[in-house]
Amino acid sequence: MVKLVIFDFDDTLFFTTSVHAKSYSQAISELLKIYVSDLMIEKEIKAGAVFPGLLSSFLPEISIDLAKEIHRRKSEIYMESSSAIRINNRIVDLLPDVSSKYFTAIWSNSSRLNIEMLLIKYHLSVFFDLIYSREDLKYLKPDIRSYIDLCAIFSTSLHESLLVDDSNVNLETIRKSGAVGLLPANFHLSSF
Repeated sequence: MVKLVIFDFDDTLFFTTSVHAKSYSQAISELLKIYVSDLMIEKEIKAGAVFPGLLSSFLPEISIDLAKEIHRRKSEIYMESSSAIRINNRIVDLLPDVSSKYFTAIWSNSSRLNIEMLLIKYHLSVFFDLIYSREDLKYLKPDIRSYIDLCAIFSTSLHESLLVDDSNVNLETIRKSGAVGLLPANFHLSSF
């Protein structure tokens, strides 16, 4: 029986990847005076690349200090561009029902600041019992240990959890563990 429904954030609750990519592209351009296509960055993000590894795929010789500076500037640009982020109504419209029947959490490699900003803007914070963000994770997604840690917070097992995520890599990792994974396109309240 499902006790915990865990939602990914980026491209599950909100369509954010293109804004992340454009923000990185702009930050790299401003700080390094070179152009890296936001489409190339978006492709890497969709393939599962996260900071700081994401930057090393384009800038192999980058120092950690410079990577942090680019990421800091990217975060500022992202916040300034938040109006371009779209909400995924197919998922969000189900939150009142889901949150009334199950524990709910967000599990994301994104920063808490980015997550909270959008949840507050769209009045969605009330639907989540926990935000398990980049700052909380000992292991970044899709590492199964991170998912196990999250389930433990709610005293649930992997078999009592359901993951709603857009990433096939994340979903496959969770499926192999025995938990249930669903793509947002297939997510319907009648599914569980």
